[in-house]
Amino acid sequence: MEKDIDAVVEMFKASAERENREGQRQIALCHMEGIGVARDFDEAIRLLCLTADSGDSAALLELGHVRKKRGIWKDMEGASRLVRRVAYQGNAFGNLQ
Repeated sequence: MEKDIDAVVEMFKASAERENREGQRQIALCHMEGIGVARDFDEAIRLLCLTADSGDSAALLELGHVRKKRGIWKDMEGASRLVRRVAYQGNAFGNLQ
Protein backbone atom coordinates (compact mmCIF):
# COMPACT_ATOMS: atom_id res chain seq x y z
CA MET A 1 0.00 0.00 0.00
CA GLU A 2 2.91 2.34 0.69
CA LYS A 3 4.00 2.00 -2.95
CA ASP A 4 0.51 3.08 -4.02
CA ILE A 5 0.69 6.16 -1.79
CA ASP A 6 4.12 7.02 -3.15
CA ALA A 7 2.87 6.67 -6.73
CA VAL A 8 -0.12 8.92 -6.08
CA VAL A 9 2.04 11.53 -4.35
CA GLU A 10 4.41 11.50 -7.34
CA MET A 11 1.41 12.06 -9.64
CA PHE A 12 0.30 15.01 -7.50
CA LYS A 13 3.84 16.44 -7.55
CA ALA A 14 4.10 16.13 -11.34
CA SER A 15 0.69 17.72 -11.76
CA ALA A 16 1.58 20.54 -9.36
CA GLU A 17 4.82 21.22 -11.25
CA ARG A 18 2.70 21.72 -14.38
CA GLU A 19 0.75 24.36 -12.40
CA ASN A 20 -2.37 22.20 -12.21
CA ARG A 21 -4.58 23.54 -9.40
CA GLU A 22 -5.87 20.14 -8.32
CA GLY A 23 -2.34 18.75 -8.15
CA GLN A 24 -1.12 21.76 -6.17
CA ARG A 25 -4.01 21.48 -3.72
CA GLN A 26 -3.59 17.74 -3.28
CA ILE A 27 0.16 17.88 -2.69
CA ALA A 28 -0.47 20.71 -0.21
CA LEU A 29 -2.87 18.43 1.68
CA CYS A 30 -0.21 15.69 1.63
CA HIS A 31 2.25 18.13 3.21
CA MET A 32 -0.35 19.17 5.77
CA GLU A 33 -0.94 15.58 6.88
CA GLY A 34 2.52 14.13 6.20
CA ILE A 35 1.18 11.62 3.68
CA GLY A 36 3.96 10.40 1.39
CA VAL A 37 6.02 13.53 2.10
CA ALA A 38 7.40 15.24 5.18
CA ARG A 39 4.79 17.13 7.19
CA ASP A 40 5.42 20.76 6.31
CA PHE A 41 2.74 23.33 7.15
CA ASP A 42 4.75 26.15 5.57
CA GLU A 43 4.90 24.33 2.24
CA ALA A 44 1.21 23.43 2.52
CA ILE A 45 0.32 27.07 3.08
CA ARG A 46 2.59 28.21 0.23
CA LEU A 47 0.96 25.80 -2.21
CA LEU A 48 -2.56 26.56 -1.02
CA CYS A 49 -1.92 30.30 -1.39
CA LEU A 50 -0.57 29.76 -4.89
CA THR A 51 -3.61 27.72 -5.85
CA ALA A 52 -6.08 30.03 -4.12
CA ASP A 53 -4.57 33.03 -5.91
CA SER A 54 -5.32 31.31 -9.21
CA GLY A 55 -9.02 31.16 -8.26
CA ASP A 56 -9.38 27.74 -6.60
CA SER A 57 -12.07 28.21 -3.95
CA ALA A 58 -11.43 24.75 -2.48
CA ALA A 59 -7.82 25.82 -1.83
CA LEU A 60 -9.11 28.97 -0.11
CA LEU A 61 -11.27 26.85 2.15
CA GLU A 62 -8.38 24.48 2.95
CA LEU A 63 -6.14 27.46 3.60
CA GLY A 64 -8.63 28.65 6.19
CA HIS A 65 -8.59 25.24 7.86
CA VAL A 66 -4.78 25.11 7.91
CA ARG A 67 -4.52 28.59 9.35
CA LYS A 68 -7.13 27.79 11.97
CA LYS A 69 -5.30 24.59 12.99
CA ARG A 70 -2.01 26.46 13.34
CA GLY A 71 -3.56 29.40 15.18
CA ILE A 72 -2.33 31.83 12.54
CA TRP A 73 -5.49 33.86 12.72
CA LYS A 74 -6.14 35.61 15.97
CA ASP A 75 -8.89 37.78 14.57
CA MET A 76 -12.19 36.49 13.27
CA GLU A 77 -12.41 39.35 10.77
CA GLY A 78 -9.55 37.86 8.73
CA ALA A 79 -11.18 34.45 8.80
CA SER A 80 -14.53 35.93 7.80
CA ARG A 81 -12.99 37.71 4.79
CA LEU A 82 -11.57 34.43 3.53
CA VAL A 83 -14.84 32.56 3.97
CA ARG A 84 -16.75 35.35 2.18
CA ARG A 85 -14.26 35.09 -0.69
CA VAL A 86 -14.88 31.34 -0.88
CA ALA A 87 -18.65 31.87 -0.93
CA TYR A 88 -18.35 34.65 -3.52
CA GLN A 89 -16.51 32.24 -5.83
CA GLY A 90 -19.53 29.95 -5.67
CA ASN A 91 -18.21 27.31 -3.29
CA ALA A 92 -21.23 26.22 -1.24
CA PHE A 93 -19.02 25.23 1.70
CA GLY A 94 -18.11 28.90 2.12
CA ASN A 95 -21.76 29.56 2.88
CA LEU A 96 -21.76 26.91 5.60
CA GLN A 97 -18.70 28.04 7.56
